[in-house]
Amino acid sequence: MPIVINGSGSITGVSTGGLPDGCVDADTLAGNAVTSAKILDGTIANTDINASAAIAASKLSGTGKVLQVVTSETTTTTTTTGSSFVATNLSASITPNSTSSRIVILATAMLNNTSSNSWAYGTIYRDSTDLGPSNTKGLVGVYSQGGDIHVNGSIVLTDSPNTTSAVTYKYYIRAYGGTAKFNQQSQKTKITLMEIGA
Repeated sequence: MPIVINGSGSITGVSTGGLPDGCVDADTLAGNAVTSAKILDGTIANTDINASAAIAASKLSGTGKVLQVVTSETTTTTTTTGSSFVATNLSASITPNSTSSRIVILATAMLNNTSSNSWAYGTIYRDSTDLGPSNTKGLVGVYSQGGDIHVNGSIVLTDSPNTTSAVTYKYYIRAYGGTAKFNQQSQKTKITLMEIGA
């Protein structure tokens, strides 16, 4: 087929592959001309992505992938003699990227009750919701048979907040007799939140 340049400036008769290699450069392509349909599936490699691209976590998907991690810490001691849960200073907030994401909560803590035959209970709240069992015994309990003994009250928990709004997870304690104490020795204690894609 002959190559024809018509009066409107268009060219016909050029077969596929008929242009010399390298004659079409970036300036020849119209802006926004390359669409997803024009990119061969499976050809974009890691080296094609700029190191400073800062791809938003909301663009990532896949069950089990860690989308973000948030950590907070405190050295504050919390004490209570009450039978209702009270908040400690150990908390962290996270904004999930998807309503289907799960949040893994890792909270380190030392609990004790200064009275004999008494308990100190710990739990995690998401905002105003207690994530522990309804029997008010919390997610972890420390029994003092006699003496001021500090026991690991760390909590590992998975939650499904079903939201893309910010949520706050906080460690709460309560007493069952005596005086319950959180972090009595004012050590650095941490809470870590991990968003897992689902």
